[in-house]
Amino acid sequence: MAGIGINFRDSSSYVTDGAGQTYCVGDNYPTTRGGWTFGWTTSIGSDRRDRSDAVTPELSGINFVRSGNTHTFRLDLPATGNYAVRLALGDYLTAPSAAWADAVLKDDTSTIATYTVDLSGTSADPPFVDAAGNTWAASAWLASNVPIEHTFSSTTLNLTLDGDGHFSMVAHLAVEQVASASGLLLRQQLHNAQRHGGAL
Repeated sequence: MAGIGINFRDSSSYVTDGAGQTYCVGDNYPTTRGGWTFGWTTSIGSDRRDRSDAVTPELSGINFVRSGNTHTFRLDLPATGNYAVRLALGDYLTAPSAAWADAVLKDDTSTIATYTVDLSGTSADPPFVDAAGNTWAASAWLASNVPIEHTFSSTTLNLTLDGDGHFSMVAHLAVEQVASASGLLLRQQLHNAQRHGGAL
């Protein structure tokens, strides 16, 4: 089944992306890379950062919106149907100021999920919000993040970041076609087993 993981950062060569992944360095839509077309529908300018090359590529950088701005990231899907979506909303900066996971995930214009989580503060293990709305420490996100499944009636996935009095950022977005809800459960079990070096 088709799938892609997109790691948001400032420099394309900052880290090496994993298998089935590519990067977004503030690219405008339509950008085609890794066989998928995606990008910001309006320019985010220089609002992108490299954070750490010592962590997993999914959390190594961010694209973000500033207070008072709203920007939408668009990903074109190959077909309608069932997809598992993963997210990492947050910033691998130990003391972010006014940092939020303030975002809306959409099937074209229809809302799938809404996220409004204050991530500001000081932490040696910064928090990230996953697609299911759970908040994980950076060290736990990779093995623990939970995807959500949605049956897309369009071929457009939109992720809107809202800087409503704060900064809002995204580190990672991934989608994968799944046959059914049971297929998503199996893939989650495989994901967890692989991250822990085990098997089902």
